[in-house]
Amino acid sequence: MVINKGLQIHIIKKMIKRTNKERNYRDDDNLDFDVEAWVDQELELDENINEFVKMGLIDEKFTKKEEEYLKSEEIRILKNERKQKYIDSLTTPFYKCHLCKDFITPVRELMEDHLQEFHGFEECDIPPENPKDMTYIILDELINLSQQEEFKDKNYIVVTNEFLWTQLLRRLGFEKEDKFAPSNQKPRQILDKLGILCKHKYQRINSIGYDKNSKRLYCIYKIDLKRAVNESDFLDLKYKFEDTP
Repeated sequence: MVINKGLQIHIIKKMIKRTNKERNYRDDDNLDFDVEAWVDQELELDENINEFVKMGLIDEKFTKKEEEYLKSEEIRILKNERKQKYIDSLTTPFYKCHLCKDFITPVRELMEDHLQEFHGFEECDIPPENPKDMTYIILDELINLSQQEEFKDKNYIVVTNEFLWTQLLRRLGFEKEDKFAPSNQKPRQILDKLGILCKHKYQRINSIGYDKNSKRLYCIYKIDLKRAVNESDFLDLKYKFEDTP
């Protein structure tokens, strides 16, 4: 796979900086050199790097290790770009495929079928970047709850703070009495930071209340949950959230 010219230029400039550091040059030495003009878009990255080695701008002694690392980083970026196209295909109106641009449907399930059949889409293609992120866990639990039968046809969900805290502890591998376990205030802090506990003008159920056992209770509208998910960096959650009723 030939990495596009822009990414190759980015990698080669990083390697020139590394060479400058090895030679105790200033960071900007050699960076006024017209790298773009010497990068051949038709060549593989290692072939272009060899040309800069011949010109003395990159030290050969560390090229292989550096190249492998940087190449893996750029491949990761390319994979994330592909993941984002999956997400866009499942979240934009009329579900336009962003990978082939040829398929448009008003039905989400048909888009999922198209992605699976023509683009090898599987749920595991978009794993969480950090499954131990507490905000990620809270959002994931709320999405799971929103898809349960009790709330499937409603435009809001109701959940206790204790439930969210218990799920947070479970997924992080803590017990309640553990010294470094997140406190029972953590779910509330996360929800406040996400901005999904605001009271709406026409909302009939308070965002924050208590159940008959005096357990703190949250009413969260799906539209606010979906907004928080879409504004997050958690790619796998964006397509997991079903349309609000």
